Amino acid sequence: MSFITKEKKREYAQRDYLKRKAYIDNKTKDYALKNIDKLKAYRKKYYWDNVEKIRLKKKLYSQNNKEKIRNKSKLWRQSEHYKKDIIPKLRERSILNRLRTRLSILKRINPNLSCNKCSYNKDIRVLHIDHVFGNGNIDRKSFKDGHSYYKHLLTIENISEKYQLLCANCNWLKRYENRELFWKSKRRELCQKG
Repeated sequence: MSFITKEKKREYAQRDYLKRKAYIDNKTKDYALKNIDKLKAYRKKYYWDNVEKIRLKKKLYSQNNKEKIRNKSKLWRQSEHYKKDIIPKLRERSILNRLRTRLSILKRINPNLSCNKCSYNKDIRVLHIDHVFGNGNIDRKSFKDGHSYYKHLLTIENISEKYQLLCANCNWLKRYENRELFWKSKRRELCQKG
């Protein structure tokens, strides 16, 4: 007559648990693959039914585990995968977002995407967003960076009254003619004389 020791019982229980877990995992994956739209709809409905509860839970977790979150993100940013794969994608995405935002602002100012003075429209990279009444430097400095300034420009309703599109040449000519470059007043006088 053989007796089963506690270690053997634990080993058998662990093995049975792993078998059952693998079986359940396979069934769950099969169900998820067959009913992916149904699960997405359920998750979305659950989220919107419990949105306050979920946000509160996330907020409490982030407040109670600041150091843990900081260490995880630090390790993630130091990993090779992040440096080689993620950073270039993030840069590319931010460049594309900036270009899309700029293009939408340019279209709101002038739907033709052309200079207001000389009608240049061959390349939008040459077009500048110009303040009709000057003082653009003061306006830009009231924002922390260019991105927040562009977001502000997207919210203005009658943007074409305050801003205009000028090509680089017309913009510089306007600056000189309207004396918007006070720090270059001596150079302006020399150019007019010569």
